[in-house]
Amino acid sequence: MALFAGSGPIPPAIDSLLIPYPMSREIVTLGLDDYDEMIGFLNGVFTEAHGPHDFECLLPKIYRRSADAIAWNQGIREEGELRGVVGIFPIDWQVGDLTLSAAGIGGVATDPQHRGVGYMRELMSHCVERMIDAGYALSYLGGQRQRYQYYGYERCGATCSYQCNGRNFRDSAPGSVVTIEPLSADDSTGIAAVHALRHAQRSYCLCSEADCFAVLSSWNQRPQVVLNQSGETVGYLAIAKDGLTIREIAALDPDTAFDAVRQWVASHEGTIPVDLTADQWELGRRLGKISERCLIAPSGNWRIFDWPMTIGALMRLRLRQGGAPDGCLRISIADQGVLGIEVSEGQVNCAFTDDAPDIECDSHTAMRLLFGPLPPSQVMEIPPRASILETWAPLPLAWPASDLV
Repeated sequence: MALFAGSGPIPPAIDSLLIPYPMSREIVTLGLDDYDEMIGFLNGVFTEAHGPHDFECLLPKIYRRSADAIAWNQGIREEGELRGVVGIFPIDWQVGDLTLSAAGIGGVATDPQHRGVGYMRELMSHCVERMIDAGYALSYLGGQRQRYQYYGYERCGATCSYQCNGRNFRDSAPGSVVTIEPLSADDSTGIAAVHALRHAQRSYCLCSEADCFAVLSSWNQRPQVVLNQSGETVGYLAIAKDGLTIREIAALDPDTAFDAVRQWVASHEGTIPVDLTADQWELGRRLGKISERCLIAPSGNWRIFDWPMTIGALMRLRLRQGGAPDGCLRISIADQGVLGIEVSEGQVNCAFTDDAPDIECDSHTAMRLLFGPLPPSQVMEIPPRASILETWAPLPLAWPASDLV
């Protein structure tokens, strides 16, 4: 989830944001000399709004004393004082064979003593311009839905949380015996194995091996390794701060992942939530057969900048799931154009076109139609000529909690 602290009036539509602001205000890219001030500012703002915060402990993957990391943050100053901060955090998202350049927005904070004067509006409009200029395909943030709709974001995508207890597994066929142990920051062999497993999934956010532990331990998560009877690392879990919830799971194969869930549930009392992204369909199908219930929720607030690239990549991933027939769809997206999506014999073509549309909507509705979490017909009425959308969508737009900012 993106972090936001501060209130004030909801800003106007993005088209009206590009207005001059007082000359005493200055938006700057923060540098190493600003690090201590920025961390103190963020900790103070969020502590006042939400209780004690320590950003270096909460998100070690992005808040660290390095020139590259600090430069991801934009600050606004007035009379030399820091009044607001917004972070633009680059994320390379590997979707099948294609890498999508994404930006996570986080650490959105305004000085509690200077709210209602437009700092957030100025910073967010500035950051949107920077992301467009940088050529990002899409952007993610958490936070209040309507606040960020003004900047082109919509709450969409889907994550599934399977609620499991020991009784659910009692009648399932026995699998392989695995053990689960905490992963430590100095276990270079274990981290290397986990890094390799993470980067062997259908979709994943890239990180270096050196940063892998920091990524999995962000949001106060507790990384765990899954070992087979020979002591080899065959999977990993990222456990939430509550010590129970599986926020991320990956393994050599779905059977091993299922055995890891079974072992984790057997080791704890009560109901254990297991959070999966939409591209983990084999494990989801198995857990769906036995779990007490499944809770489906939006994966966050998203904005699409490059529609053909993003939709094309996710449509190809969707085809691997099966059940997506050949067909074509022309969807008119206000202020974007007519996006043509064609599926033929396992190939996807996605591009803007001059053809007449089959369905028309604004960009917010288009994101909900294509990415869910609801079926398209529960978002708007689908005309017969666009009925193929019901079999294609929702497309798998989601990241594990470890990758959120």
